Amino acid sequence: MNRQEIEAMLESNSDSYSEDYDDTDADPNWSSESEPDENIYERELLDNCNVTINTIGNNWNNDFSNGRLNSHIIFNPDVNTTGINPDIIETMSDASPIDFFYLFFDKEIIDMLVVETNRYANAKKNTAGLSRHARIRKWVDTNEQEIKLFFGIAMWMGMMKLPSIAHYWKNSILYSCNIPKFMSRNRFEIILSMLHISDNDKAPTNDRLYKIQILIDLLVEKFNSAVIPEESVCIDESMVPYLGRLSFRQYISNKRHRYGVKIFKLCTRDFYTSKYKIYAGKEATMGDSVSCKVVMELMEPYLDFGRTLYADNCYNSIDLAEK
Repeated sequence: MNRQEIEAMLESNSDSYSEDYDDTDADPNWSSESEPDENIYERELLDNCNVTINTIGNNWNNDFSNGRLNSHIIFNPDVNTTGINPDIIETMSDASPIDFFYLFFDKEIIDMLVVETNRYANAKKNTAGLSRHARIRKWVDTNEQEIKLFFGIAMWMGMMKLPSIAHYWKNSILYSCNIPKFMSRNRFEIILSMLHISDNDKAPTNDRLYKIQILIDLLVEKFNSAVIPEESVCIDESMVPYLGRLSFRQYISNKRHRYGVKIFKLCTRDFYTSKYKIYAGKEATMGDSVSCKVVMELMEPYLDFGRTLYADNCYNSIDLAEK
């Protein structure tokens, strides 16, 4: 038999089968065991969707009819000021970069650093059993000017990177810089090890961020006073690289810096960070996922003002939509 004869035979068998077969008594819910898996999956998915719609449909309809989800909130109907605080525009039009640094890292924060650093250093200095040659025995209280100098050196180190802290005080021409003219290496290192902004005696046992939480709160307050978010805001996360020992250090394999501290940020259109939250471990509460809780905390000051929030699929969920 050639190819044409085989095809003709198959066609004739197919026609006779369809004419002779009667499915009037067939079970409409029956499906062949050889049915492709993807078809079964699609049907089950549609069934699940129908069940979900039937389950929550009435609730959503009630929400819309009651105005809960259909409130038509208009953003800024009174045309209040948004964006950069007008006082900053007026008073800092000719300001230098250091002026903007002190706009956020102001005297309030520096004074707290001075007080708590001295408190912690003196407590360590008075520790029983301290070695006679321990460097902390030579501790002298720091002050506002020295703390400013310390942070200036730290920022300079961030721009001029050398293999270690000790290299900034080497006499070699390869590593020469002006830092030794302003502060000795011993003094810099002891301030670095004693630096504090909170009282250790008041630290709760269940708060991993206690030592820096007050600094975070102060900075967020100053961020919000400097710039009032406009209509569109977004939430995303970033990773601060860190390889040291830390209980809430994260590992994310697909990031450029795989090890570090994860920070959730609420940002405005011009990439300004309006609010942020450091992730210190599992924080989900009863009935809420971590992502839902993060969004609600970051958006808390701006809820019900008609703003539009943009976020990726990591944050979008039914839980969040129902809030």
